Amino acid sequence: MANNDYAVAMKQVKCLMGTIPGTCMLPVAHGVYSGPDKQPLANVADFIPLVNIPQFGQCKLRPTPTGGFLPCGAPITVSPWMTGDPKYLVGGMPALTYNSKLICCQGGVISIEK
Repeated sequence: MANNDYAVAMKQVKCLMGTIPGTCMLPVAHGVYSGPDKQPLANVADFIPLVNIPQFGQCKLRPTPTGGFLPCGAPITVSPWMTGDPKYLVGGMPALTYNSKLICCQGGVISIEK
């Protein structure tokens, strides 16, 4: 896999059921960096709500009686990202790629924007 296929911190992430995108945060780098600006690479274990994964505005799966949606609140992510690259370990875990997906228990699917 080409080096630019690995996801780095501060990339935009979005939930299919959210109304706004957010930024993938990596408060502690894993010691592996990519690109000319040396951005830290993320791994499949970077799925902690409000630490790595932001809120996504309003959740389309939580309609209100008036026709709007309730706030997303904290995403409910309880298991690692799917489809990391097991051949390339970052901090002892498979590297996160732009093909990786994360499931929110509310019903949304979170992806990384390239």
